[in-house]
Amino acid sequence: KLLETLRAMTTGEISEFRDSPYFNDRRVRKEIILLFEYVAEGHPRCVKHELSKESAHRYLFGDKPFVENRLNHIMTALQRLVELYLVAKFSNTFEEAGQLFGLARFYQDRNLPNRFDASTGRLQEMLDNERQVDQDVLWQRYQLEYLRHFHSGLYHQRSIGLNLTPVLDNLDAFYIAQRLILSAGLLSQNQIAQVDTSRT
Repeated sequence: KLLETLRAMTTGEISEFRDSPYFNDRRVRKEIILLFEYVAEGHPRCVKHELSKESAHRYLFGDKPFVENRLNHIMTALQRLVELYLVAKFSNTFEEAGQLFGLARFYQDRNLPNRFDASTGRLQEMLDNERQVDQDVLWQRYQLEYLRHFHSGLYHQRSIGLNLTPVLDNLDAFYIAQRLILSAGLLSQNQIAQVDTSRT
């Protein structure tokens, strides 16, 4: 996952990340910085070193006995930092849903379908767990289905029409909600001024 993401980034993005506050925060453990420098060397191929977990562990922790969980923790922390940078670069929002959309679009653009599916899956779970379904949630559900549909069109052109139904269903839900909200406003306005409510 980490290698996939780093290899998908441009050399400019790697440099930007290295210079960013995410990477240069004093709270970031030195092992995370060392792992990035170790893995990113020779970007974009990232194959200058023998990139095995054992060699990476030896580079980070010297002669300490190999403990996979110790290395996995550092790898996960680095992946999280990289994704924070990508979110800031591609979403321009502090809202979690918007950030996940930005991340999904990055992975879509760089043809990383597994990472795209993981991001959209997290987004789907978040939207499914919303207690209050308002027009914003309905719009985000439509955007999510459209993004998946667009993804199918990019990489699975023969099946592009198979997932149009959820796109249209979510668009209908958003439209109906908006229509009801605006119609309610029109009806309440009719109590103050004479307006045509025949279509409503």
